[in-house]
Amino acid sequence: MPCKLGTRKSIDASRQRSLDRQAILERLAADPRLGPWLPVATSEAKPFKLQPVEPSTLGFVPFEGPLPFRFGMAPSQVQSLAGAVPRRDLSWNLEGLNDHFSNLRVGYTLDLAVDEYSAWPDADLTVTFEGEAILGPAAKTDPLAAFWRVDPDPREEVGFVIFRSLGVAVSGYHDNDPSQRAISFGARGRWDEHFANAKPIDLSGYERKQRA
Repeated sequence: MPCKLGTRKSIDASRQRSLDRQAILERLAADPRLGPWLPVATSEAKPFKLQPVEPSTLGFVPFEGPLPFRFGMAPSQVQSLAGAVPRRDLSWNLEGLNDHFSNLRVGYTLDLAVDEYSAWPDADLTVTFEGEAILGPAAKTDPLAAFWRVDPDPREEVGFVIFRSLGVAVSGYHDNDPSQRAISFGARGRWDEHFANAKPIDLSGYERKQRA
């Protein structure tokens, strides 16, 4: 039975996506900056357990990074500093690369430069901002309130609160959804397109609740 037109187009698009993915992986594989990575699960093997990055405390400085990790680093530089080997995959849109540690996700452009770091509350990793612990076991300050005090003009898009002047996107706090709580720290310009399409959000009531 011949394929319907819509089905055939879907098959062709999926095939082209696979070809594009393979071409990207082959190009990147020859780059010495890539460093090693853990294989993903296959039908024959279980995935290796994710490893944590060694620095247990990171100090976030806008547009520099959650130090000592910095924006612009290559994968091999991140791995050297992390003291661990990540699991790796391409982003859903094939426009970037992700390295996954047990307590940190690192996003790269296809030029192999870090443009995003993401962390979450239960990752056993402390993140500080302006001298206050905002994430992890030592956290005493709510991250959303801490960012809002510095940048009082955030916007919301698809569950994320974006602080453009800090290069930060926060999820799961403003809508009290613990399962979605995370902070993504972006390089300059990382959130500009999202911010332009987002709507203003007033966090004054949220900040007052945190102080109560």
